[in-house]
Amino acid sequence: MRQKGSKKLVFLFLALCLFAQIFAFKRCFGSVAHAAAPTKKASEYEIKAVYLYNFLLFASWPESDEEGNDDEGKVGDLCIGIVGKDPFGKSFSEIEGKVIKSLNKRLVVKRYGRYKKGLGLEGCKLLFVCSSEKGSLLEIIKELKESRTLTIADVEGFLKYGGMINLVKVKKKIRWEINRTPLKKANIRLSSQLLRSAVKIVEIPKLSEKDKESEIARRTRR
Repeated sequence: MRQKGSKKLVFLFLALCLFAQIFAFKRCFGSVAHAAAPTKKASEYEIKAVYLYNFLLFASWPESDEEGNDDEGKVGDLCIGIVGKDPFGKSFSEIEGKVIKSLNKRLVVKRYGRYKKGLGLEGCKLLFVCSSEKGSLLEIIKELKESRTLTIADVEGFLKYGGMINLVKVKKKIRWEINRTPLKKANIRLSSQLLRSAVKIVEIPKLSEKDKESEIARRTRR
């Protein structure tokens, strides 16, 4: 249902896959700069912010999770969470608080800071795990194991710990890897555009308790 009437979003997403490195962030979100103004090259995390926004639009959750608000016409919230040392700066400023008309949802960006238990991470539709939290990946994924939160990071080995999407650099362009196992468990479906553009799609089972203990021991020795 989302993709009906969203041809512009599809075009934007595919264009970003090819040309994101050369567009300014405002232009990526449709803001029109003055014709005479020089084009600013988007930073790495401005581009990643665009991708997070598009991942929200090109993923679908169970109907029970996506039902509208009880009050007809009332706008709900759609949350992007960031846990760890936030590298995005003002990258979301153009869209934070704006209403996504096709979903009748207001985009909210919640910055949790460094990870600790009890932050309520499951309250976000999408959670980006910053590289500063690579030592807490097991705990974060464990906390979200019963939730339907789309987990994304740019940390090596993120998929191995049960993460869903990992952003990687391929020939100086930002692409992504996908782990189907946690997506299936959470009943989150990714669009064909996302799947076709992934550099790698895997089905990695969750780490066994023995593997978890070995990984914790390895990190402790560092």
